[in-house]
Amino acid sequence: MNPSQPSRSPITLPRIRIDFSDLDFYGEEVSGLKFEDSHLEYRNGADNEFHKKRLLGLTPYLYIYIKGGTFKYTFSETEKEIIDKILKEENKATLKIQVDDPELKSCLEWTIPKTFPKKVKGLKFKEDTGLITIEELIFEHKGMSVNECHQKP
Repeated sequence: MNPSQPSRSPITLPRIRIDFSDLDFYGEEVSGLKFEDSHLEYRNGADNEFHKKRLLGLTPYLYIYIKGGTFKYTFSETEKEIIDKILKEENKATLKIQVDDPELKSCLEWTIPKTFPKKVKGLKFKEDTGLITIEELIFEHKGMSVNECHQKP
């Protein structure tokens, strides 16, 4: 490396914070945070016009997939039992997903009410680090809202 060139800092990726039913953890990857309105094409037989009209249909929502979840602090055995109970029951709670920038300020926040876990895969306790990790967590929901959290000057 040439000493006259400035050193490059490594690229820092945004962090994804997840809050569900008083459980705070971080995820590596989140997908399914989109929705698309469907349309119906309709033509009334008594219309003088010979073209179809488009009507707004139902909004299908996708499942939310969270991969590589790590809880941000260690738990005792009783707290782990509570986590297992919350994740296994059909507990409808509000799911909040926040994306943090490298300065740990929240950039975007999705609020998803009446969410419940559909599938939990790979809930593990790592003895070397003392953390609980989740390989994959799938949520079902009926709607969401997104907010931009930064205050622009």
